[in-house]
Amino acid sequence: MHKSVDSGASWTEVVDEGSKDWRRITCNFDCSVVTAIHQRGFIYQSTDGGITFTPVNALVKNWMGLSIGDDYTTYVTNMYGHVHV
Repeated sequence: MHKSVDSGASWTEVVDEGSKDWRRITCNFDCSVVTAIHQRGFIYQSTDGGITFTPVNALVKNWMGLSIGDDYTTYVTNMYGHVHV
C-alpha cells in the first residue's frame, strides 16, 4: 500500500506490499484513518495513517466494496449483489 500527499506526484510505501492482499481501500479527509478490505474477507482499520492495521469485523465474508460514514462508525459494504450496513 502506498500513500501520496502531493496529488500523486510522488508515492511512499506505508505497508509492505507483500504483507496484505488489499481489495478495497478508503480513508478519512486527511487519511489518518484508513480502512481496507483484505482479499480473505476481513475488514482492517488503521488509525496511524496506514502504518499498522487491526481487524474491525468478526464476519469473514467475500466483501467487494466499501464506504464509510463521516463518523467512521457506519460501514456500507457489498458482497456479490448483497448490500450490508
